[in-house]
Amino acid sequence: MTKSSPKRLIYFLAFESSPSLRLLEEFIRGLRRSRVRILSLSVTRRANSMTVMAILDFSESFIRPETLLHGFGSMDGIKRISGGIKRAGELASPPFKVEIRALDEKLMFWREEWLSEVVIEVDRTLGTGGKAILYHLGYSEGRRSLRRILKGLVSSSLREILDVALEMLRDLGWLSDYKILDLNEEKPSATIRLWGLVECCRGSGGAPFTKGFLSSIIEHTTKAEVSLTEVRCVSRGDPWCEFTFKPRTRLGK
Repeated sequence: MTKSSPKRLIYFLAFESSPSLRLLEEFIRGLRRSRVRILSLSVTRRANSMTVMAILDFSESFIRPETLLHGFGSMDGIKRISGGIKRAGELASPPFKVEIRALDEKLMFWREEWLSEVVIEVDRTLGTGGKAILYHLGYSEGRRSLRRILKGLVSSSLREILDVALEMLRDLGWLSDYKILDLNEEKPSATIRLWGLVECCRGSGGAPFTKGFLSSIIEHTTKAEVSLTEVRCVSRGDPWCEFTFKPRTRLGK
């Protein structure tokens, strides 16, 4: 969904094709030749297909959206294509179903302030008990995410797994950036620095879900119990959120 106005010709377009980057390059070149601005472009590649979703601005173009849709849709390799726009006042949305997936699972988007308000309300209503619930939810999600991550990795080093898990959170908008410092895979111990953590950005007073998520990833990767502590938090005025972890005892001992 995006904002539109009578002076702007916004158009939503999506197509599924063979997983050929040549098709994507030709699509982008065609837009540039036709003076069509790309406002947003999302590409998902799989083994046998590629899905592209775009928000386009035809305001300064010399062709109509329907002409582009017909021309590109007739190219070899295009399996299906759809385009159009639905309007509600100044808001414009696609006429087709939009589905985003990560690690082979369908995603649902929440606005950042909605999620923050949920965390704040759980803390306000349930106090310490609410934080414990969020922690265990994060711990369970960490375990599930690790299983999906391991399916796509050749090696299973703690650094590589943490990188993939944090990249996934960044791609989902849960945080804006991260850094892993002083990682010792043998102990195990490290410092994890997070910027723009949604769970904390509106003054919720901590990140129990993220703490549980990271604890689960680390413990199930290393087979060691760790003590993970949130030592910095933007809700307390720090410039970033920071977690440190160190070993406790081996699982099963």
